[in-house]
Amino acid sequence: LKSDAFTNKYGNRYDIVFHEIAHAIDFFNNEISVNSSYNIGEVIRKEVIKNVDILIAEKSPQLIGVPKDSKAFSIALNNSIFSYENVTSYTSLVADIYKAVSGVELSYGHESGYFDKPGNLEREFFAGAISMEINNASGAEFNRIIFPESLKIIDEMVDNLLESEWYIWNMIVKN
Repeated sequence: LKSDAFTNKYGNRYDIVFHEIAHAIDFFNNEISVNSSYNIGEVIRKEVIKNVDILIAEKSPQLIGVPKDSKAFSIALNNSIFSYENVTSYTSLVADIYKAVSGVELSYGHESGYFDKPGNLEREFFAGAISMEINNASGAEFNRIIFPESLKIIDEMVDNLLESEWYIWNMIVKN
C-alpha cells in the first residue's frame, strides 16, 4: 500500500488499509463476493435505490420529483446526504454504490465506467462493508439502514469463510 492509504481524506485513518485487506481476503477465497450462489449484486442494487430514495424523501423532500439525471439533483445530493462532511464521516460506501447503480453524478465514488466490469460492484461492497465494520462505527450503522439484506449476506459469507478456515486450520494442526 502507498503511504497515502494510511491518511484517507474520505474517512477514518486506516479505512483504506482495512478495505484493501478485505479485498485480499476476498481474492484469496476465490472471490466469494462474486459467488453466484449468494446473488448479492441484485440485492445491493435493489436496496440502495429503494433505501436512498426513502432517505431522500426524509432528509431532502424538495428533491421528490426532481429528475435523477438532472444537474440540480446531483448538486443537491452533493450538498446534503453525500456532502464531503458526510462522506468523510459515514456515507462513503453508500455514495459509491448509489453512484454506480443510479448513474447520479456524485462528487465521491469510483470513476465512471469502473462498475461496468462484472463483479466490481460486489467486490467493492464486500471490501467497503467489512472495512467500515472494523473501523467506522457510524458508517457501519448507516450501512445497516441502507443495506440490511446485503449485510446479512456479507455476514453469511464471513461465517462461511470462518468455517472453512477453521476446518483447514484443524486439518493442519491434526497432521
